[in-house]
Amino acid sequence: MPPGDDPDMNTFEMIITASSSVRTNRSRSILTSLGVTIGVAAVVSLVGLVTGVGDYVESQFESVLDARVFQVCMTSGRFQDMESITESRSWPDLTEEQARALEGIMQTDSVVSWSVNAEGTVAYGGASIDAVTVNGVSPSWFALSDLGLESGRIFSEAEDSARARVCLIGADIASELFPDGIPEEATISISGSRFMVVGAAEARGSVFGRSLDSFVDVPFSTYEGLFANLGPAVDISILPVGGASTSESSEEARVALRLIRGLEDGDEDNFYIRSQTGAQERMDEMLAVVAAITVGIAAISLLVGGIGIMNIMLVTVAERVREIGTRRALGATRLDIVRQFLLESVLISLVGGAAGLAAGSLVILAARAATPIPASLNGFVVLAALVFSTAVGVASGLLPAVRAASIDPVEALRHE
Repeated sequence: MPPGDDPDMNTFEMIITASSSVRTNRSRSILTSLGVTIGVAAVVSLVGLVTGVGDYVESQFESVLDARVFQVCMTSGRFQDMESITESRSWPDLTEEQARALEGIMQTDSVVSWSVNAEGTVAYGGASIDAVTVNGVSPSWFALSDLGLESGRIFSEAEDSARARVCLIGADIASELFPDGIPEEATISISGSRFMVVGAAEARGSVFGRSLDSFVDVPFSTYEGLFANLGPAVDISILPVGGASTSESSEEARVALRLIRGLEDGDEDNFYIRSQTGAQERMDEMLAVVAAITVGIAAISLLVGGIGIMNIMLVTVAERVREIGTRRALGATRLDIVRQFLLESVLISLVGGAAGLAAGSLVILAARAATPIPASLNGFVVLAALVFSTAVGVASGLLPAVRAASIDPVEALRHE
């Protein structure tokens, strides 16, 4: 047996001893590891939720419109300063005529549609629903969306030209007004005007708690004749032709619309172009900011947890001076003492990390159960949590371990 080796304390036995020490001071160990628990739980739940929200937003964008569709409209969809908002309100509205002119000029478009919307009241028999989205859409709109039909049909180009009073209703409207099914040629009231229901859409769910099924679609020309006072300017939606990129087609639309709206060289655009990709990028940026803030908070929790572990390990060293002296007298080296106290520190940190991992997993499961967000826990996050916990344990236990190893064995044996 090489001199200096402790025959009673191999690595496995050190782990057993460290575990026994942690169990002996169970309450103190749990409280000490709480900071690590909070930090790991925050990181684990954050990664799962942010990933889930990103996937959910992407799927919702694609469920409303084709991912390649972009829109020309009077609002940017971003946070703006008051000066920009005031300026944009002075711009001339987009119109159906401009949309039709754009359709005739562009070479990279597959479908050009125009729409307008506002909130109205829908009624049938003795039931009525307030704050319903009333959409005035061109027939080509249905070629851009993934709107499926539960029953009936969409309205035709001829009905749009004739300003026919026909409508397609969302699933929420259908279930509330017609719980027993839609009668043939059923007529509803939309903000005081009578419309015949020609179809009902399939349910699409909600986005961030806002239902996608509380709407009524009417022909654009009909809306223009009856509800022009309700709604804002026209929005133009464009699907690029196959082979053309969204950026290429949107730039062509921008140049063409500047010509249509009579803008000179040097004039700024008096409209906005929004794309699904751009909206998703803005959402990703927002999620990245939230993630950075939460990770910062988690890092502070881990730092506090590490300081707590270091403090307790220093107390532990002071309490076990005589034990340290006894072990040194029996042949344990300084390295053995360092390893022993490092193992205890790492074990306390790993207990906190495991608890944090469990807590974060519960948050993810609760989010999946209570929301449509597909939050998930992946193997990389589990590994990272364990690695971080181990690193905190090593960093926090190093100073106490070195201090324990530097104690003079003779003085330690005299310690009371």
